[in-house]
Amino acid sequence: MAGYFVSGDPDLHMDSGLLAEEIAQRWPTVRFLERNDADNVARWAVRMPSNRELFGELQSSGQAIELEGDVYDAAEFARWVRTQVPDRVPLYFFDEGYTQNLPVTSRTSTAELAEPFVVRQ
Repeated sequence: MAGYFVSGDPDLHMDSGLLAEEIAQRWPTVRFLERNDADNVARWAVRMPSNRELFGELQSSGQAIELEGDVYDAAEFARWVRTQVPDRVPLYFFDEGYTQNLPVTSRTSTAELAEPFVVRQ
C-alpha cells in the first residue's frame, strides 16, 4: 500500500475534534485508532465503498492528512476533504514520493486524482 496526502497552504488548520465528527458523520463505522484533541491528533480507519479499508491520520499541524490504502480510495477521501475545507483554501493531493502534486477542486474527479499514480504494466 502506498501513502498519499491531502494538504493545503500554510494557512490551513484542520481541527482533530471537528474532523473526527465529520468523518463519523460520513462513515458511521469509522474506527478511531488514536484521538487526542488537546494535541490535535486523530488516526482512523474507514471502510470505503470499494469495501477496502483506508487508514488516515491528521498531522498535528492540522495542515495535512496522510492516507494509507488504495489510490482510488485515497482520491475519493481527498474529494470528501475538499467539501470540508472552504474553496478559498487550496488543497493538493500527492503521493509520499511527491511525484505528482494535483489540485483538489470541487470539480476534480476521483479518476483525475488517482490516474497519475496508477502503475501500468
